[in-house]
Amino acid sequence: MLATILSPVFCLPQYTPLQFPALENDTIAVTNITTVPASFPFLIEGCSAHTGILVSVLTKALVALTPALNDVGLGLDSRHGFKALFKDGATSTYVRGILRSIASAQPLKGLQPDPSVPSAPRFACVTPSTISQYKFLEIDPWEICSLPDAGQSVYPVGSSYIFLCPSFWRGEVAPQKNTCPSVKRNQFLGRGEAVGMYLTYLVIHEMVHFYLGKASLGLYSNPPEVYPINDCVALDILDSVHNPQNYQFYVAMVEQGCTKVPDPDQPPFLPGHSNNGSLPAILLTQAAHTQPSLAANVEKVPTMTTLPRLESLHGDLDDPLGLQ
Repeated sequence: MLATILSPVFCLPQYTPLQFPALENDTIAVTNITTVPASFPFLIEGCSAHTGILVSVLTKALVALTPALNDVGLGLDSRHGFKALFKDGATSTYVRGILRSIASAQPLKGLQPDPSVPSAPRFACVTPSTISQYKFLEIDPWEICSLPDAGQSVYPVGSSYIFLCPSFWRGEVAPQKNTCPSVKRNQFLGRGEAVGMYLTYLVIHEMVHFYLGKASLGLYSNPPEVYPINDCVALDILDSVHNPQNYQFYVAMVEQGCTKVPDPDQPPFLPGHSNNGSLPAILLTQAAHTQPSLAANVEKVPTMTTLPRLESLHGDLDDPLGLQ
């Protein structure tokens, strides 16, 4: 009933992707480019021989966003996992605003190293000297990238830079075919790596962090950021729209045409139910505590992602999610 009341009753216009001249020959260009084309919307620093690959990755990311931006306006009528990942049609405008900010490389003020100059996401390749080159950093990306369980990239909140670890380049750029996950007993099989763990989608994940700012779930947030796909489905509505991995999976599933998805309103995600105990007990416990407050959480989801709103997410927040 709640979802019906809050579902959008309008159709968002078809999204027209950001335009810039395509590289004439992808294979040759990726091999030979060491500087970023002048028309390219993102700044890339210190990646030398990897620059051409990153230009290709970011170009593919912009292409991947277009079907998602055209699907998100459908809300609960989407066949590609919108309900599973974002729970309610009332979130569609908010989710679309974050994705469109990425697709248009929207510059934000208030970011280091120069808060007075608006900046779109910038990408820098991590080396042992990164901390001395980027003196505004309070963390050492090289140390983080060197941890045994480190990811492939680092986004320091409040920065205009996304830092790419050396391990980033070991990832596949994009799927060669559709890799949609199977669903059994109303759960995805596996952790979602097959569908979403490509560099094309990883850079989208990091740019979601960029635009959500301090509102984003992360290592030290409560709850912390989650990554496995069923954990993403188990999040409540408010945490779903602030967990970058949810956006990563959604874009991947729309682009690949995935239509087999679990229903977050049914067991094992429904509070008080379990499905042979196959979901971690902590997720079922979290669901039992969060689902009853669905109506209150829907009311807290911002309806607009305007530029001032996005910039405010990097400020000092009384509410850790930035949703006063």
